[in-house]
Parts: sequence; C-alpha cells; structure tokens
Amino acid sequence: MRNKSIFRGFSNLLFIGLLIFFAFYIFGTMHVHVDNISMTPTFQEGQKLLLLKSNICKFKKNDIVVFKAPDKSDEFYLKRIVAVQNDIVEIDKGALLINGINDDTNLIFGKMPNEEFYYKVETNRYFMLSDNRKLENVKDSRNFGSIEKKNIIGKVILKLK
Repeated sequence: MRNKSIFRGFSNLLFIGLLIFFAFYIFGTMHVHVDNISMTPTFQEGQKLLLLKSNICKFKKNDIVVFKAPDKSDEFYLKRIVAVQNDIVEIDKGALLINGINDDTNLIFGKMPNEEFYYKVETNRYFMLSDNRKLENVKDSRNFGSIEKKNIIGKVILKLK
C-alpha cells in the first residue's frame, strides 16, 4: 500500500515536471535557422538554433541574439551584443574599442576593415556586430545603429544541429 502511494506521488511529480517543461519549451523558446555566413565560425549556414524568447530573459554583452532587421521589415538578423546602453563603441584601424578599452574578446573571426567609427549606445539599446567581421557588406550596428530592446526576439541558448 505504501509503495503505491510513493509511486503515485512520484508519477504526479514527474507529470507536473513534464508539463512545466513542455509549457516552457512551447511558450518560452523558438527555433531559428541560420541562413548566412555573417556569424561564422560560431554558427554555420544551415545550422538550427534554439532561442530563449526575449520576454523571459535579460541581455548582456556577448549574448548572441535574433532581432528584427531595422532596414527590412520582413527579415531577422543574428548578431552578437558587443555593447550596451551608455557604452562608447569605437573602431580604430580595425580594432574594436568599448569604452576606450581594446575588446579582443569580441575578435571572433578576423579584424574589421581598416575603418574609423564612433558611436554612443543609447538607453535601452544594444550595439550588435557579426562574428565574421572581415566580410564586406555585412549588415550590423555599424550600418544601422543600435537596436531597441523591444526589437530583440530572443537569445541563442543551444545549437540544435
């Protein structure tokens, strides 16, 4: 008799745990497909990723996020957050400086083109860069400025394939 109540309690706990897991998975996450090479070598074209939706997470430097493309209403971009509100972003001879400090941690795949750039990130906004910064014609915050938090769909939490 005691074994049945222990088993019933365990099965109820397991059922509730699975229910919470699936609710979180369905309502708190989403899948995306990488469709370009701007984030190589971190992500490869064709790879599938799992995102934690923005309504249940906070964002910080080095998070990789998906956001609505500011220059195209029907597209989304996958980029790395390199600076947050009130940070100053500079590019000097291809080197990335955040608040005057050389940020080698964000040098993922090659130096940026030899360009000069200065930008102060506004409140509740994020500065995004591609990991493959040697690409010409790459679209990131150097082109369209910082991104409002409300335009971020979610952050990558898992590579699926």
